[in-house]
Amino acid sequence: MALFHTTDAKAWTFNYSSGSNYFYVSENAATRLVIANGGNVGIGTSAPAAPLDVAGNSKFNGSITVSGNKVSFEMRPVATNCVITPVRPALLQFCRPLEPP
Repeated sequence: MALFHTTDAKAWTFNYSSGSNYFYVSENAATRLVIANGGNVGIGTSAPAAPLDVAGNSKFNGSITVSGNKVSFEMRPVATNCVITPVRPALLQFCRPLEPP
């Protein structure tokens, strides 16, 4: 199935790949969303390895709730150079400027 917009020449297609067992949504032949056999969803990736696998930047407005006993993340320095500081158990202050040397 496909949707076309004549003003901006966009073409959205909905496809199923029997080789990979994926349902996917593409914009002008670039895969944007994948639902894998078994339920994993990928945004920006064609092979989701988790229930929600996002490749690229994300933005959230509101609360994020994480259940479980392990949270892991990778944080890379940006122009302001940030560090992770434990504030109290189960609460982290994710970014504060580094102290000058």
